[in-house]
Amino acid sequence: MRVQEGFRNSKKEDGRQRLRELLKWKKFDEERDLRPGILLDFVYESLVFAVKKGFPWHSVARVIKISQELLNDSKDLSVTKAVELLRNKLSKCETQLAQNHQLDFLDFLMGTFIRHHGLYQFVLRGEREVDCTVTELQVHTPPNPLPLSEGTDSQVWQYQQRMATLTGDENQKRINMLLLKETAYREAEERLDMLYKDFAVQDTGTLERQVLEKVVQDAVRSQVEVLEEVLLKEVQLSLEILELKLQQKTLPRPNAPPTLTNSLASTKTETTAGSASKTSFARAPKGKKR
Repeated sequence: MRVQEGFRNSKKEDGRQRLRELLKWKKFDEERDLRPGILLDFVYESLVFAVKKGFPWHSVARVIKISQELLNDSKDLSVTKAVELLRNKLSKCETQLAQNHQLDFLDFLMGTFIRHHGLYQFVLRGEREVDCTVTELQVHTPPNPLPLSEGTDSQVWQYQQRMATLTGDENQKRINMLLLKETAYREAEERLDMLYKDFAVQDTGTLERQVLEKVVQDAVRSQVEVLEEVLLKEVQLSLEILELKLQQKTLPRPNAPPTLTNSLASTKTETTAGSASKTSFARAPKGKKR
């Protein structure tokens, strides 16, 4: 009766593991191998049903045995054959299961095992394809925190971060200006080379004034276009650099936080002053009496 009451009052997972131990089943990983877990669930649910219905303990043990045999003997059987197998097993245990208990257990199995016969057959017969990926991860623990005396005030840290961002943006703008000049110089040379090639193709041995004037005008216009484009971009970059410098100048500086030494000194001074005032207050009544 203690075993029966234990299964009645235990939680499901604890009860499943106790049943597995009583059946002498080996431990298994339910995530990697679903089959034994599903079979154990079926036997456990049969046991719980019998206990809740008030079956005597010897009848509960018989229910467990029938459940196990039904799972093993019903492989590759149709639903009709499985029902016939179930009736035969129940008919052979009339002395261990009362008539009303047989009917209750039959209704239970018809609504669970027989109803989901196809799923149980899939579990009993089919081999599960396991696709398991194992990845090794290196865990870096956080560093030990520095002493408070070496820390930075949050407002000071935010100021430093903002100033570093503005300085970095300014440096990047200056680099962009240098790259712009180099690119413009190469573009001007390439345009002159193209004009020279066109002039060489048109050269017929005699240099006409109109042709020469056109070449010079094209060269000047090309250089002016490049120079104009470069100047516009330089002006824009210069304005952006000035804006960044202005933001750096106008960025409000946080008040310097008091150091740990100063804080201790001020605290000590306040304590001393408080003690002195208490002493003078205590001496006042003596003077009055005099």
